Amino acid sequence: MFDVTQKAIGLHGHDEGDHGGHDHHGEGELVLEPYLWKMLSATLSVWMFFVLQLLLRLISNIYKQRQNDKKVSVNVHLQP
Repeated sequence: MFDVTQKAIGLHGHDEGDHGGHDHHGEGELVLEPYLWKMLSATLSVWMFFVLQLLLRLISNIYKQRQNDKKVSVNVHLQP
């Protein structure tokens, strides 16, 4: 997966002069390359999908449980 991602954002290369798509900066310099933002957004998108799926499943289970509780309480009151 990481090899495909590198190709998609233009980092993967096998030329002799290729430095892997990054520039060398001075010591102690914090430089956030554009590919880092792309990788971060892709990772966060996948993570948010799983969190959303988890929340929707939780809400669905709570709703089903409440519906079952209502059915049980109605059945209890109807018995003579």
